[in-house]
Amino acid sequence: MVSFLKVLEENVLDVIVILKKGVDQDFIDKVFVQTTTFLASKGKRGIIFHVFTDLDRPLYIEYFRSVLQKNISYTITLRYYNLSNEKLKEFLDHMISEKRELIVFAPQRETDLVKEIESLGIKVYTV
Repeated sequence: MVSFLKVLEENVLDVIVILKKGVDQDFIDKVFVQTTTFLASKGKRGIIFHVFTDLDRPLYIEYFRSVLQKNISYTITLRYYNLSNEKLKEFLDHMISEKRELIVFAPQRETDLVKEIESLGIKVYTV
């Protein structure tokens, strides 16, 4: 079973989404539009959304409901992470050490967090 899941995670786009209370649905819609542009340019069909959020587990999925329903032609995986700067940095360091290609999206108002992530050499797309 684990080896099967590993195959599903090969040749995918790792997309880190910073989702905070007060962000509207338009944010996720814009994230997905930009993500599909990256998918097309990289020739990939799978996406893993690593969602770092201060929302509870069932609530954050609501933001992705329409994306999941309208885009069944993609393999989309959602992963929940409780938002903390330490956990996010630890995760990003791990992904960098594995040489994973990362795309990070954050709300425009998160300027301090964006600066911190970009100090690791990762481009952050603000929406």
